[in-house]
Amino acid sequence: MNLDLINNIDVVAELFDQGGGPQGIHATQLIAQGACVLSGYHLKLDAKIGPVTAKALNEYHDRDFLVKLLNCLQFVHFLIGSGNMREFIEMVKPRLNLLRTFIRGWTKHRIRL
Repeated sequence: MNLDLINNIDVVAELFDQGGGPQGIHATQLIAQGACVLSGYHLKLDAKIGPVTAKALNEYHDRDFLVKLLNCLQFVHFLIGSGNMREFIEMVKPRLNLLRTFIRGWTKHRIRL
């Protein structure tokens, strides 16, 4: 998964854990890209962690938020299935401005790990 390109050990551990789970590496890489897209990065959703995705993951300033977001997207994946993940991310994109207003507070106060 090119985890050696990612500087944040907490993110690496989360992606490693997800990749070894039932959703597998492909879905985990798409989840990582989805987290970047939902945070405002413009990435192609190709389900591959390459230099562009790694750069976006490395630029996150709040690692706790990113790990929670990865967990939330993992749960979404379990709910809707791998074939619908791209559609879910595309569906959420138009709501990004509203989401950015509330998402950090929501993950900080409402989602416990």
